[in-house]
Amino acid sequence: MRNHAVQRAGFTLVELLAVMMIIGILAGLILGVSSYASRKASESKAVAEMQKIKNACEEYKIKYGKYPGTQNARITNAPLLSLSNFVSDLEYTDKAYDPFTGDEPVKGIVDPWGNAYCVSNLGFSIRVISAGQDVEDKNKNTADDIDSNAAQ
Repeated sequence: MRNHAVQRAGFTLVELLAVMMIIGILAGLILGVSSYASRKASESKAVAEMQKIKNACEEYKIKYGKYPGTQNARITNAPLLSLSNFVSDLEYTDKAYDPFTGDEPVKGIVDPWGNAYCVSNLGFSIRVISAGQDVEDKNKNTADDIDSNAAQ
C-alpha cells in the first residue's frame, strides 16, 4: 500500500468562517465607536453654537441696551435673525422645524440636526435649547436635550 500525501490547496470552511466572524466583530466595533464619536461631535457643535448665540445676544445688549425680542418670551423671526450682524457663521433659515411647538417652517438658527434652536429672553440672561437628536418623539425635556444654562 502506498500512502499518497494529499496536498491542501486552500482553507477549510471552518477557517474561513472564523476569519469572517473576526472581521464582522471588528467592523461592528468600529461602527459603534464612529457612531458614538459622531453623536458627541454633534453635541459639542451644538454647545459651541449655543454659546455663540448667547455671546451675540450679549453683544446685542451692549449695543442696544436690552436683549433682542420681548422679555420672558422666545426670540423668533426678525429679532433672532438680527443676530446675524453679530455672528455670521451660524446657519440661518426660514425653513427650520421647531421641535418644541411642532411649527414648520419657522425662521431661526439651525442646530446640527436641522432643527431650530429655542432661544428665550429671560430678561436677565439668554437661554438656548436644542432638542437634540430625538425630535421624532416631539417631547420637551428629554434626556438628549441640550440646555445652554445646564451646559455651563
